[in-house]
Amino acid sequence: MGRLIYLSLDRYDIQYCVRVLAQTLSTPRRLDMLRLRHLVKYLIGTKDFVWFFEFQEEEPKNFIGYSDSDWAEDPATRKSVSSGFIQWGKHVLEHFCSGQQVVALSSGEAEFY
Repeated sequence: MGRLIYLSLDRYDIQYCVRVLAQTLSTPRRLDMLRLRHLVKYLIGTKDFVWFFEFQEEEPKNFIGYSDSDWAEDPATRKSVSSGFIQWGKHVLEHFCSGQQVVALSSGEAEFY
């Protein structure tokens, strides 16, 4: 899991899955082992993925940010997960996937947090 967490810092396509696996690290179940196996197969199939920063003809005028959250995805805690990324033109500069600290009572409240 340590290697997967380290790898997820550069691969935003696996951040959510690594987050779910890290939550159950102390008491993994059979489903968690199947999830881990599926993630490893995915990583083997995408081992040639690289960050590519292509040349931009014009300097971008501003940053663009995208974010989203799910509402109470975790059935045990009923807490939501927020994720998103920030772009400078065509270049992704920052990305995140983190659990919210409070229990949202609606999808609008989860988006607000």
